[in-house]
Amino acid sequence: LEMLTQPRCLPCFVEQALRAAAVAEASQEHTEAILRQTLAYLRACSWRAPPPELAIEVHRIVRRITGVDDPYLAGKRRMNALAARILPLLREQLAAAPDPFIAALRLAMAGNVIDLAIYDAVDQAMVLEATSTALAEALPVDHGEQLRQALLSADGPVLYAADNAGEIHFDRLLVEQILALGIPRERLVLLVRGGPAINDALLADARDAGLHELLPIMDSGIDAPGLLLHLARPGVQALYDRASVIIAKGQGNFESLPSDDPRIFFLLRLKCRSVAAHVDLPLGGQVVLQGGQEPPPAARAAR
Repeated sequence: LEMLTQPRCLPCFVEQALRAAAVAEASQEHTEAILRQTLAYLRACSWRAPPPELAIEVHRIVRRITGVDDPYLAGKRRMNALAARILPLLREQLAAAPDPFIAALRLAMAGNVIDLAIYDAVDQAMVLEATSTALAEALPVDHGEQLRQALLSADGPVLYAADNAGEIHFDRLLVEQILALGIPRERLVLLVRGGPAINDALLADARDAGLHELLPIMDSGIDAPGLLLHLARPGVQALYDRASVIIAKGQGNFESLPSDDPRIFFLLRLKCRSVAAHVDLPLGGQVVLQGGQEPPPAARAAR
């Protein structure tokens, strides 16, 4: 089942509102209005929903009050430029890797560190450290080989649900390796957000990474920082239903999708206690987790 909002999520929503207000250069008056409306919304709304569903209105409040349509636009452009600068280095590492598919999977997962909703500053050193760690260290949960086998046996569409701008350049490395397995490009579909949602990737960001040259791209039709199927455009639901394999990047997609669906492979960093507790794994770890699979006892014991 999808993860529902927890009490510890509420301070995070408030922090997201304040962070987005600062990014939008809101005045003190506007910041106070954003905070008051956010608190009123959180008090009145149902918490029986995934966190990304509540986040929609939190960020709409910021956009309405500030009049800034996409507060993170400049940040997304910076992250795309940063990722593009280091991509040649990552390609060198990929070329030297004994298993390019697993290396690309690790690098795509490491790109999830590019998250302006959680980290105050993301720079080149931080991203390169994440890639080095992902390539060198054992993961608490690593279902990468299961993903490869699922892709090799897939007879239907493969849905790749992206997460953040910048990170989407890392996704290109994995998309190339998936195509190299023999998946026809028309059956591999990239899904991005349908409107501004923190620093999540939009169609423009996918194009910035050149992904439109490799595979079809669809947007979710909704400004949600996660794949909320009941709110997405009808074509997304139909594609999801037909998909043989679903690759879901980041916490927002993990929070939105059913964790017991074996077609789904979640690639993410465990950045918050609620998500880490939901999968019974250590905070800060990076995982490739197949839906419906229990974490190994050693990984749970390390919490």
